[in-house]
Amino acid sequence: MGLAAQRLSDGAIVAVKIPKAQSKRNEELAEGSPLVGQPSHPCVVDIYWMGRVPPEREWYAIEMEYFPSITLAQLLDKGEEGFVGQLR
Repeated sequence: MGLAAQRLSDGAIVAVKIPKAQSKRNEELAEGSPLVGQPSHPCVVDIYWMGRVPPEREWYAIEMEYFPSITLAQLLDKGEEGFVGQLR
């Protein structure tokens, strides 16, 4: 599951992804952690933070750059028209 959120520290709008596999070990969920803090690239979404959310640390979350768009499922529902529109 993913959603847009406002970061409390600076008010920035970010995307927060909550992986379905919450019962996995932190090491398994953190496989993308080497990407945190990497230099920005125009074709790659920035990953800002990942870990267990305080205070209970029950939920593992990934905080990343918010990119307003539609889901892949929505794009597929539009068929060829959706793909052509994204290329323009």
